[in-house]
Amino acid sequence: MGSSKNKKGASSTSGGGGGGKESERFISFLPNSVATVLAICSFITASISSVYFNNNVFKKQIKFPVFVSCAQQLIGMLIMSTFGLIRLAITRSGIKEEVKGKELLGGGMSGASSSGVSSWKKVMYAIPVAFFFSFNISFNNICLTQGKVSTYAMAKSTTLMWSLCLQYLILGIKVKLTSLISCGIIITGVLIGAFDPKSLVLISLIYGCISSFSQSCYNITLKWALPKIDNDSAGLLKYVQMWSILFFFIPMFGTGEVIPAFTTSGCFDFSNPQRLMFLWGLITISALLAIGVNQSTYIVIGLTTPATFNVCGLVKQALQTLGGIFYLKETLPTQTIVAVCLTFCGSVSYTAFNHFAAKPSMSPAEMKVIEEKYKEAARQSIGTASDIFENAQDDILKRPNSSNTLPN
Repeated sequence: MGSSKNKKGASSTSGGGGGGKESERFISFLPNSVATVLAICSFITASISSVYFNNNVFKKQIKFPVFVSCAQQLIGMLIMSTFGLIRLAITRSGIKEEVKGKELLGGGMSGASSSGVSSWKKVMYAIPVAFFFSFNISFNNICLTQGKVSTYAMAKSTTLMWSLCLQYLILGIKVKLTSLISCGIIITGVLIGAFDPKSLVLISLIYGCISSFSQSCYNITLKWALPKIDNDSAGLLKYVQMWSILFFFIPMFGTGEVIPAFTTSGCFDFSNPQRLMFLWGLITISALLAIGVNQSTYIVIGLTTPATFNVCGLVKQALQTLGGIFYLKETLPTQTIVAVCLTFCGSVSYTAFNHFAAKPSMSPAEMKVIEEKYKEAARQSIGTASDIFENAQDDILKRPNSSNTLPN
């Protein structure tokens, strides 16, 4: 995450508008125009592949979605830590060479600046963030297991509703009329789908609502915690990953997965090593797909506008839903199809109202601040394995000088 922010900073200082972005390459060996197309395609492909792959794993191979979530998080943390150590070693090597050069010139080099926030403080503030993170991922995957891919986006669509409610109740941010209209369209679709007697989508919707509520709480607690640790999001999320592995055991107990996952899943059956390696291979692939989604998302956020990023999310949602109907041959009753269409239209209207409708007149500098706030909010949402573009950001659309902070 730190490297992405550095790139973002370089991009911001290289000039205003699109010219600055193009003059500073986000990926050193690719023109930004090529990198943007590749990143968008990678984001959509990896996101859809992750959902389809996990759907197959949860329903056919390892029928313990919370356990898989925990194992996936552990493997993902190990992979990213390995890459982090390699990057750190390379960076330190470069710093040592720079120090030697300055010493030869008779100059001194002051110590690296630090945020001044102790590690234990980050560990403590990571606890509530990790709690909601683990619940979001757990119920997100249970929702996928209990429902269909074609209705998965609908089941997760209440994120907007919860975000608007929490922003009003906790942050004191008034909700715009256009956002309420979009939220009303989504809720109408959800209710139509929930009470369809020909569909079993209700249980999936319940788990989806719990996941969406947890995601919204995750975003709120993240906004609360970051200012208290000098906005060191990379340092905080490292401890969030560590705590979340422990917190996953809470929903594992609640769903009754703890004992069966370790005794009957086959993931610890050393008498059948071939099966054991196959299952852990599936979990590793799932973790790699999640990493692919995160990395491609970072690049898309850095190279495009918030509007483009949100449109990419909507395209991904539409393709994912259509794939469930035509590729997986999932059959949906007419009432459920209407519900899916309504929730999708609600998400589209929210994006249109917030990114394409007329906004208060602002200077280019103010618009730049707003754009960067959108991008930072999206970066902080990465890792929730959810539809980032559905998060409510009414507070960001206000003028940059307005303060919207959580109470201490």
